[in-house]
Amino acid sequence: MTVSENISHIVEKRLCCSCGACAAICRGEAISFRETPGGHLFPVVDEERCTACGLCCRVCPSATVGAELLAALRSSPFEGKALECHVGKAADRELYANSQSGGIVSAILLHLLETDQIGAAVVSAMTPGDPPRPVVLFAQSREEILSAQKSKYCPIPVLGILSEVRKRGLPIALVGLPCHFHGLSSLADIDSSLGELVKHKIGLVCDRILTYRAIDYLIQQAGLAATGTLKFDFRDKAHPGYPGNVVIGPPGLEPTVLPDGARNRIKNAFTPARCRVCFDKMNILSDITVCDPHGLKKIDRKGGESAVIVRTELGRTLIREAVADRRLLLRETDYGTISRGQKIERKRIEWSGYAEAWQDLGMDLPAAYPHLAGIAGHTPDDKYKANLLSALALDRHDSQEALLASVEALLKEEKQVKKGRKTLPRRIGHLLESVFKVSKHPSNPEVHGNIQAAPAAGIQPDPLHRGRDQKRMKNVKGEESPMLIEIKGAGFTNKGAELMLHAVLKAVKPAIPEASFAMAPRYGQPSYGARARLGLLQKATLSRHGISWDFIGKMFPREIREMYGVVLDDEIDVILDVSGYAYGDAFGEHKTILMAKQTAEWKGQGKKVILLPQALGPFSSQRIRDALKKLVDNADLIFARDPVSYAYVNDVVAAPANVKIAPDFTNLVSGAAPENWSAEGHRVCIIPSHQMTDKTSKTEGTRYIPFLLQCLEHMSARGITPFLLIHGGKKDLPAARQLQEAASRNIEILSEQDPLKIKGILGQCDLVIASRFHALVSALSQGVLCIGAGWSHKYETLFADYGCPELLIPIDENNRRIGEVIDRVLEPERNGFIREKVRSAAGIQRQRAAGMWEEVLEIIRPGTAKMKNDETAHGRKAG
Repeated sequence: MTVSENISHIVEKRLCCSCGACAAICRGEAISFRETPGGHLFPVVDEERCTACGLCCRVCPSATVGAELLAALRSSPFEGKALECHVGKAADRELYANSQSGGIVSAILLHLLETDQIGAAVVSAMTPGDPPRPVVLFAQSREEILSAQKSKYCPIPVLGILSEVRKRGLPIALVGLPCHFHGLSSLADIDSSLGELVKHKIGLVCDRILTYRAIDYLIQQAGLAATGTLKFDFRDKAHPGYPGNVVIGPPGLEPTVLPDGARNRIKNAFTPARCRVCFDKMNILSDITVCDPHGLKKIDRKGGESAVIVRTELGRTLIREAVADRRLLLRETDYGTISRGQKIERKRIEWSGYAEAWQDLGMDLPAAYPHLAGIAGHTPDDKYKANLLSALALDRHDSQEALLASVEALLKEEKQVKKGRKTLPRRIGHLLESVFKVSKHPSNPEVHGNIQAAPAAGIQPDPLHRGRDQKRMKNVKGEESPMLIEIKGAGFTNKGAELMLHAVLKAVKPAIPEASFAMAPRYGQPSYGARARLGLLQKATLSRHGISWDFIGKMFPREIREMYGVVLDDEIDVILDVSGYAYGDAFGEHKTILMAKQTAEWKGQGKKVILLPQALGPFSSQRIRDALKKLVDNADLIFARDPVSYAYVNDVVAAPANVKIAPDFTNLVSGAAPENWSAEGHRVCIIPSHQMTDKTSKTEGTRYIPFLLQCLEHMSARGITPFLLIHGGKKDLPAARQLQEAASRNIEILSEQDPLKIKGILGQCDLVIASRFHALVSALSQGVLCIGAGWSHKYETLFADYGCPELLIPIDENNRRIGEVIDRVLEPERNGFIREKVRSAAGIQRQRAAGMWEEVLEIIRPGTAKMKNDETAHGRKAG
């Protein structure tokens, strides 16, 4: 998946695992955590403090894969490595009696503290409260360690405390879940000082957590709701023995004890959706992993013991020290038995099932998914989607009482399903009703969605068949509706994406004047106003936490939709995809898989689907290759923007007749500088791009700003002051500011919103230095010389197409080489030949783009489209 500008977009996609890495890295302290109506604990961004630096997303384990985690994924991601394994307990009687199982983690932490190997232990404790909630502790004493014993089974942003740890400068041991160590892996890549403070990583096995509403539900079941401050333990072996029951009560008074089955009964109801697509139950990045000894023989079944998996040499040394210091009583065991006891094979199967269901709901998978796809299989089962829908519905309730009542009803339904009295499809229907339930008083409108209508209970329309029925009815009545064309993949923040939108309208409107155009809204971008100004209808694309529920729009009568300029997917005749670069390994499997699925559905509805020139590939995994084959089979035309992209497609589908090569088509759009623009003081333009740090290696990313600074300083020596131009929206602004700060002087930063004016500005420059693809196209297509730095093959082929490959410079090039290229471009006596080559190539590229549009229009014009459909149908019938 692509990296968003701040962590709120990760929350919106339901990918947040509440690890706290984002809060740890945020220099502006703009991130806090808030409990949602469903009991999740999600980060909230203070927009006034946020600088849009993007660091919070770069350390998010759902958006990025840290180097340490990436290395682990290449070997045994579900089990991890094990140097040795043990089972046993703490020798300290007080620690052991107060523990959940064997007290081993607490004994190790006390050993580290009392031998001065660490200054503190980062642990979690369940504090009494109304309601009780867990907190993160910076534990430095035996009492604090004792207070943190027993499991919490809830979201806890442990890593958030690392910013405080850095201030104190003390080495620590960190006790965490797999998601915490995934986040720490990404943190260490960005800020090594944070990673260096964590001297010991003690991991807990995690099957999944529960939202905070699980605590509230159990308190209600105990009859203690609204009774004031309560102490809460998910498992306490003192009542009456291992593995322990749920214990709740006012501090110092006799508690209420619920059987352990009360907790197990509600696990499915309160499991966050994100936990379902986590592969790492066994905490593979820890030095030592500790868990219950399931499956092991000859253990203490009454008092409890713990299994220990030693994963690193540091962990081995620590265990041997603790045993020698008489802190631990251990005996050896084997990892195979531990893995079987933890049911890792079942975990592998269920992870695969949930990942597929997650994709089927149209949602982005975590960043680690491409490295895991294909290593596990599963038997199709509706339970995966049903459980995800149940989890996604948790935050849709008006009140805690309504949520807990809904969960109680759901638990009764599950009981009936097990007894065969209710089918799973009916359960899914119930969940649909919950997901789209209208909230009269939403508890947190910033976090919750924008669905304003709910389907009738149990109704699950089939959009594919309904689309066919509508088109069939139109033909029977003899109606002739104007052609409706969807422009897919365009946007308004990135000026290249907006320029492609203008290019489509410029080419198609004069050729098919009766056609109407539609565009779907995109989260976080200008919506109605921006599209309406271009005469675009609004496609009814409804989503809830990233799940597509387009059929909801069909509940509104046509008359109502026409009043507001809203159209349905069923009403669209042609899809022109202008994504630019979205299908390939760089953007994960999901986008290609989803586009392949949609294209097959659209073909079944008789629509035309054309992918206009864009970069494609590579396609490495079997899943993404299969998706590409399906996409090629069902699309009418696909234009690769360059030979490299075509070769990537050809590697999967040999010589496909409907896949061709054509250049970027924004070269046909004319620009116009603002009326008051002064070209005299704006000879050289630098256009930075955040993609040069987000989509390149860590080494390359750190060299990018110094590269731009070298260009800036060389031109300053020539008496030229460049200006900076923002082409990719506010995501590129931090890079511009970094360059400005590095230069130690004020440099003009221009942020023009109209892409046609930007193209006009670039056309009046003598030189453009850029890392934005469409900025380079805008300049080169007007004969303006450019120096480029790029992050994918599309830049190399672009400069080759315009006859100036030598002007694409590696960002690690030395100062002398950069200076030579700048001098050659700026000096009239030296740049004439290359400028003429660029201008000649620009003319050829315009001819090629015009030829591409002739092919497209030949397919989509109403008369020719009908003729081709008839011929195809006749050919199939004759065959």
